Amino acid sequence: IGYEIIRKESTKSSIVLKNGGDKIIAATDLKDRHGIYFSVNDDSDNGTIIDFVQKRLGFNLGKVRQELRSWLPNASKPNPKRKPLQQRAPKPDPAPKDHSMMVARWLSTVPYVGSYLASRHLDDETIQAFGVHQDKQGNACFAHINIDGEVTGWEEKNQGWTRFSAGGQRNLMLANVDQSPLKWLVICESGIDAMSYAVLKPQPGTLYCSLAGALSDPQLKQLRGLIEEHKFADVVLATDADKNGDEYASRIAQMVPTGTPWTRDRPTAGKDWNDVLKAFNSGRSDPK
Repeated sequence: IGYEIIRKESTKSSIVLKNGGDKIIAATDLKDRHGIYFSVNDDSDNGTIIDFVQKRLGFNLGKVRQELRSWLPNASKPNPKRKPLQQRAPKPDPAPKDHSMMVARWLSTVPYVGSYLASRHLDDETIQAFGVHQDKQGNACFAHINIDGEVTGWEEKNQGWTRFSAGGQRNLMLANVDQSPLKWLVICESGIDAMSYAVLKPQPGTLYCSLAGALSDPQLKQLRGLIEEHKFADVVLATDADKNGDEYASRIAQMVPTGTPWTRDRPTAGKDWNDVLKAFNSGRSDPK
């Protein structure tokens, strides 16, 4: 009925489709292996293929059943629009329903246009390079992705507001701001700190990472895999200058593979790298 797959936004477990202004996520529920969908624009628009047909075509249940029968492999009157098997998109890998809902919620955000990050001394070029988004409440959102590159949640920041997306899972926020071969991995505690570090100490070939104020065993595992995959020349532990930051740096240093160099770069003014950036811009400190 006019929907086309948006491949650059789709993943193994979430297929993104668009028809005009309507964008949906098609997925396979891990619990019962049923096909489900979620609208990006309307939180109440979700369900099974039956719900999809009812809402899009306005059919009653009897008409829906008649329509869907024509798409079955053994239909007595096959639907003429049914594509040959080799032309169909692969069925999404099963995933928890909450994960598919999280992807739909992320796709409903837009590129950041607020003023809060400017108050943190961050410029538009850096904000764009880090792919910061904005939700309906105006919060700055930093996406966390898993090892498959799928969004599992996001860090939310605003004036007087810091939290991780409800129902989301912390993994890693990753930002590669240039096309140079990767040589550095800079690990910070927040997306704002990672951006601040990029402004203060720009280095071509750097992959910036945020933990969103936590460090779990799954995050450590993901970090180890990232380091081994890209064979970074240097890992920079740029966590906060406090007890938690030092503990995080120590835990990460212990899991860095033998032979991979690492350094501890502790903020020199205040608690974190955004404090350093603000102090530097006011002429009160030198980040080096």
